[in-house]
Amino acid sequence: MADLISALPDDLLLQVLGRLPLTAAAARTSLLSRRWRGLWTRLPNITFREVALDRLGSALASLRDAAVGPGVPFLDIAFDSAQAAAGVDDGFTRDGLQKRVLAGLPSLLHAAAGLSPVEFHLALPRRLDVGADVELPRFHRATSIHLYALNLRLTLPPSTGGFPKLETLSLSGYRVDLAALVRHCPCLRVLRVTQATLGADINIRSESLQKLFLRTNETRRWTDSINIEAPKLKRLTLLFRTDTGARLSVSLVAPLLEKVSWCCSYATKGAGLAPWGLSMARLYAAESLGQRVTTCAGEDSRSSQLSNVNVLSLKITAH
Repeated sequence: MADLISALPDDLLLQVLGRLPLTAAAARTSLLSRRWRGLWTRLPNITFREVALDRLGSALASLRDAAVGPGVPFLDIAFDSAQAAAGVDDGFTRDGLQKRVLAGLPSLLHAAAGLSPVEFHLALPRRLDVGADVELPRFHRATSIHLYALNLRLTLPPSTGGFPKLETLSLSGYRVDLAALVRHCPCLRVLRVTQATLGADINIRSESLQKLFLRTNETRRWTDSINIEAPKLKRLTLLFRTDTGARLSVSLVAPLLEKVSWCCSYATKGAGLAPWGLSMARLYAAESLGQRVTTCAGEDSRSSQLSNVNVLSLKITAH
């Protein structure tokens, strides 16, 4: 029987491969015949899930060798478990798994940067809780980068050259010097940082930033000072914890700011009327009549009955 599918033009075959959910499945079509061999490397969107780091390195090398343009438009890599990333079964200890994964991360990141993606996503196993350093190489063509991990220290090489086209940066679960990272992103417009360890002092200076969302994950050191200088900033969301034993210092220079959401939780009860003390302060915009909002504790409540006003919410509890 004639192979009518293989006789189709490359453009149609790429549309067939593009409808497969994962790139690994598209890569396996190379086993069908010479006609399909290497065709997957021309897909615009590259997505890998639960592919061991050593196999993934080979796949990214194949993509780099077969590249015919400036790079791939979209690269998405994710791992749900350390076992999958390490390419082993359950016979390894947690320390052994972590060492195998961390040993393969530098080459993975450099291979990904070598593909010059416009948009790059990397989600590491959430149980990879070791506090090790991970160097982020230069993605010179990326306009959007999303990184998810747990308790890894994100560092920059001394001669990184920056991220000249980066407009959107999303970080979750990292320890990072935010001031240094923002300095390397001259075109950054949107910055979203969640569950991050940023240290006692948060400093951000950016001439391009328009939207900023920060949610810290300080369990040992509280936020002592916040200094933001962003002349184009329009939307600001801050969720952090502080210790009332130290004096919180806040400096905000953002003349174009339109919308603010602020949530500060206190490690110990703040000043108040004995025996009561302030435990949380919130500031948010009530945009519509009776709009439902969610507190830091996850409780729902109704906003002010007035529209387009700023609402200050103070939670006071007994000492």
